[in-house]
Amino acid sequence: MTDFAADLSALLRRMPGLRTPAGDRADWFDRKAALLDRADAPDLAQVAREHSVRLRAG
Repeated sequence: MTDFAADLSALLRRMPGLRTPAGDRADWFDRKAALLDRADAPDLAQVAREHSVRLRAG
């Protein structure tokens, strides 16, 4: 659990702002989904993936 908490903290520190290019924001949501998969939270991971897809679609 400690590794997850550290990884989550690092991810949140790197959260992109609205002015960040969409592709970079989508990459962040992909990383978030991967982290949530590790935490056995598939529903939340799927939501993150859907955000990524929408960002990439424009």
